[in-house]
Amino acid sequence: MSNIVQNRLVMSGPDMNNIKEVINNLEQHGMSYWIPRPAYLSNSFYSENAQRPAWYTWSLEHWGCKWDISYAEVIDLVDEEKEKYGIIHFNSANSSIVPFVHFLKGLFPEYSFDLEYIDIDDDPEQMYYYKA
Repeated sequence: MSNIVQNRLVMSGPDMNNIKEVINNLEQHGMSYWIPRPAYLSNSFYSENAQRPAWYTWSLEHWGCKWDISYAEVIDLVDEEKEKYGIIHFNSANSSIVPFVHFLKGLFPEYSFDLEYIDIDDDPEQMYYYKA
């Protein structure tokens, strides 16, 4: 994938407080609010037998992308009797945040997470989907 991936995440479930917590903290703090990159990786360089710096490998394993999300914007928060959901748009670097969405599903198993993403440089016509 290329450098910029545009993402749309929809979280729906029974309690609006949890939805607001996730959506608002993603907008304000990014993924590092829940999974902060360890400080010792900040200045790491290539290690023996590695093709990437340790911080990059850690980021891909935990977040799914090179850096934390950017240009996050809450699009909608709906709190009605029959449906409760939040929508946020954001950019990620080189790939989407599937491992992080899987992590959120583990924290909030009774909620649904629908992720749509598009690589605007490689194939702007191809939308990808992930549901957790």
